[in-house]
Amino acid sequence: MPGIRRLATRFIEVVVKHSPPDAQSWGSAMLREMDFVENDWSAALWALGSTTTLCRYSFAHRLEALLHPTDHAWSLNRVAKKIPAMLAGMVAAAGVLVICLLLLSSILRASWFNPALARLFDRLLFVVVPEALYLTSAIALWRQRKAAMAMGIVAAGAILMAHAVVHFVTHG
Repeated sequence: MPGIRRLATRFIEVVVKHSPPDAQSWGSAMLREMDFVENDWSAALWALGSTTTLCRYSFAHRLEALLHPTDHAWSLNRVAKKIPAMLAGMVAAAGVLVICLLLLSSILRASWFNPALARLFDRLLFVVVPEALYLTSAIALWRQRKAAMAMGIVAAGAILMAHAVVHFVTHG
């Protein structure tokens, strides 16, 4: 299979994988129909048209779900089932912050530490390191389809960032 056709096939496969369940069989049919397109560039255009159609349908489906939450994914029962995972993500984020606090405390008490660098270490260990860890862990969890836990970590990170902004604005 030439590179253009392989790329077009992979493109449709990715869109089908992330489309709503009721559109996946439709997307698979589009993928199989591409096997009968003879020219590689025509197959690439077929893939572009198919993915555009699937994306348009998926967007409309998700917009409908947002406008009518009782009918779709945002029902109260589904959200309630995700709360323990979100809280677990927040607890994990708090654990990271506690570890950074203990690390900062031990560094500040070290005999080799220069007190002039205390403000730099404070910002580094209370904002930069935790936020970087939150971001990487949220991305990793999202890829593993553990979105609820990732949302908990992101929420804790947003709270920490808001607190840091308020603190640095008021205290310099």
